[in-house]
Amino acid sequence: MTETRVSSPSDSRGIASLQEMAFASVRHVYRPKQGAKPDSHANEHGVVKIVALHRDSLVGSITAIPERSHLRLSTLAVHPNHRRRGVARLLIAHAERLAVTDGCSTMILNTIRETGNADVFTRLGFVITNETVADWCTSESFAVLHDLTMQRQCG
Repeated sequence: MTETRVSSPSDSRGIASLQEMAFASVRHVYRPKQGAKPDSHANEHGVVKIVALHRDSLVGSITAIPERSHLRLSTLAVHPNHRRRGVARLLIAHAERLAVTDGCSTMILNTIRETGNADVFTRLGFVITNETVADWCTSESFAVLHDLTMQRQCG
């Protein structure tokens, strides 16, 4: 059975390794441009990293960032051997419980359209609310990339 919990400091290396492995499958689709601001919110107030564990092995993580009336989700990573097994759903459900506790009415995330991940998030109840050209990243496969903002109501 897979369980979720708020990460502890001892999870840091495992999360970094998991993210590297999880994002390797989309690096041919997009890669942040050199000098692009890294997605690091670790020192911001209220930021929570949530991890998913299967038999005590780290199989997923997500970062939850409170922003006024919504919770921003970032860097969802699922171990390639545990995809399509509900890990993302569990991580997002845990984040939603935190959002409701903090009085947030919506969860927001961004994804690159060309990865195909928008379909995953749509199945998890998110809808596209905005689309822009993703000028912060580059691609080996696409001339233009699109940054999607997706949103889901909490509760």
